[in-house]
Amino acid sequence: MKNGQMDDESLCFESEVNGDDWTDGSDSDTNVKDAAITALAERLDLDLGRKYREYSHGNKQKLALILAFMHQPELVILDEPTTGLDPLVQQEFYGIVRDARTAGATIFISSHVLSEVEHVCDRVGIIDQGKILACDTPQRLKAKIASRPSWKIEVTPNIQELDTLKTVPGVIGISEVSNIETGTSTLKLVLEDESVMSDLLSTINKSGSRVLNMGKSEPTLEDVYINLVGKGL
Repeated sequence: MKNGQMDDESLCFESEVNGDDWTDGSDSDTNVKDAAITALAERLDLDLGRKYREYSHGNKQKLALILAFMHQPELVILDEPTTGLDPLVQQEFYGIVRDARTAGATIFISSHVLSEVEHVCDRVGIIDQGKILACDTPQRLKAKIASRPSWKIEVTPNIQELDTLKTVPGVIGISEVSNIETGTSTLKLVLEDESVMSDLLSTINKSGSRVLNMGKSEPTLEDVYINLVGKGL
């Protein structure tokens, strides 16, 4: 079985070679076609004629992806594949994954970007402390928690008592994203039921924070993760 994987650790030892030196498949038993390499480089917007040491982090990531897919492998293993890629290139990467999947490839992706996982994966496994907590399609995973309310609450200033909120009865899980520029925090919560909101808002007010905005949200894979693990990524 042909397989491909991202291996940028080995690339860093060859900083003087060009990108196209890495993708030269002339001596390979897999007989990589130049056309396939060129197509991948064009889709990812990578100049293979430049030296590796001149590449930005994002371009090194692109080269690692080309190396993983250029053999048209049956199995691909990717670790945080979109790190350093701009949004347009990320969309191209998703297209490359879909094309490989259509061609019959099996692709394993390890990622903390759950929106990305939800966008591109047919099945999702959630792992915590080395243990698989759940494995199913994104739709089925979200359906399992659909009965539990998910809320987004924007507060100011950045809340310091996150651990206190976790102790409010009925709070299953919580995550926080801070905005340094505005000094606000967005809390993502999964609750047992709506009755929890009164105690939760009271605890937020007692912490010295003020609620700016709040609303219910449709279940996402992040909600599934919070529900299973009890905390955000």
